[in-house]
Amino acid sequence: MIEAGQTSGALIDQGEVAEAYLQLYAATGFAEYADSVLDVVGSTLSGAGWVELERSTWDGGLEDLLLRRAEQCVRVEYDPVTRRVRLGDGKPWLESSLDLLVEDGVLTGTEGAEEIDTGDEAVERWGTDLLAAAQDLLRGAIESVPQQAEATILGLHPHADGDLRGPESMTLATEQVSALLGRVGLLGSVS
Repeated sequence: MIEAGQTSGALIDQGEVAEAYLQLYAATGFAEYADSVLDVVGSTLSGAGWVELERSTWDGGLEDLLLRRAEQCVRVEYDPVTRRVRLGDGKPWLESSLDLLVEDGVLTGTEGAEEIDTGDEAVERWGTDLLAAAQDLLRGAIESVPQQAEATILGLHPHADGDLRGPESMTLATEQVSALLGRVGLLGSVS
């Protein structure tokens, strides 16, 4: 029997208590890698023509994903503790990437006459898609995305780490993510 006080350290301990806790939630016997909710969002949007530009993980486990399709950028944020997916305009995040490109020496020139280095080293560090999006932003070809939404992804594994390990968690996450993305029009064709 696992007592309440034992569960808080169960995932850190990796002892008998941890094993028993994991067995309660059918979380044993899985490979090292498990898909995350953000992976489901990314692959679902990729199927609709969105291209991943940048992915970040912050202290506390908060994850961000910046994607682009045609003239639009969208930012997806996932908080594994609350299991909330938030969708918002990615243009401000792409604009903040310009500052990083300046610091790295990839974006040079004066305002209105900026140039982006697309050499091998810059492409290796930043990726072709992000550099192309930055160039389009500088030309004024990136629009704001007015769709904003958020939803809690329900029925997932209780570890609150964002990994999809439990029975049917991948199916549940895929259905809920698809419904959210479809509701805000991110899965439809480019207009």
